[in-house]
Amino acid sequence: GDSSPRVVPAAGMTDATSSPPTVTSLTVYPVKSCGGVSLQSARVSATGLLFDRAWMVVLAPRTKKSPRARDGRKRSATPRAASMFVSQRTDPKLALVRATLPEEISREDWDGESLRDDAKMTLRAEGMASRLEISLLCEKPLRRVSVGVWEWVGVAGDEGDAAAAWFSELLGKSVRLVRWLGDGSLPRAAIESARGVGGGGGGAVERSAKEKALVGALAAFAAAAALRVPDA
Repeated sequence: GDSSPRVVPAAGMTDATSSPPTVTSLTVYPVKSCGGVSLQSARVSATGLLFDRAWMVVLAPRTKKSPRARDGRKRSATPRAASMFVSQRTDPKLALVRATLPEEISREDWDGESLRDDAKMTLRAEGMASRLEISLLCEKPLRRVSVGVWEWVGVAGDEGDAAAAWFSELLGKSVRLVRWLGDGSLPRAAIESARGVGGGGGGAVERSAKEKALVGALAAFAAAAALRVPDA
């Protein structure tokens, strides 16, 4: 018989004569491991869908004590290694967080770039008396921090103490909220205002060659795939 290789469809798969697949829903997860946002339409960027895993929660950086200088003065503490991501694997309360994004980003006629000056992401969680609002356009560049997702280590922007306090209260431990600073994942204005480049967000801040190499190594803060297509 014929012993040449042949392709055998896996169980449940259709052949080429069947109807093409149909997209029945679109969901982005703005904060890694938190609740998703259903969209009517979505823009695709270099890292996947816009607003998908553009933020994540990380452990607050620990500091190590520095030895005293010869004059007896205490030197400032220095941060330890990269702050690692927090997920529902260790902190299932993240599943309680629900995000709301500006309505215009779901419209088919949205250009994928335009944002109102007051555009924000709003986060709510069961059991939390307050909500957290994150401005998409930063008034000043975000403080750069070293973060990690599994084996990847890169640079992100810290969203500040109010965001850190909100998530720390929810999870019962010290954490920070950080924003993706690489290309893709967010409209250009939101990225550049957080970086401090492009004439917005409080002045130009040149990124170092090392930072440029680290940023953009992932599909935003996704662990692997830029897009996930669940089974029907």
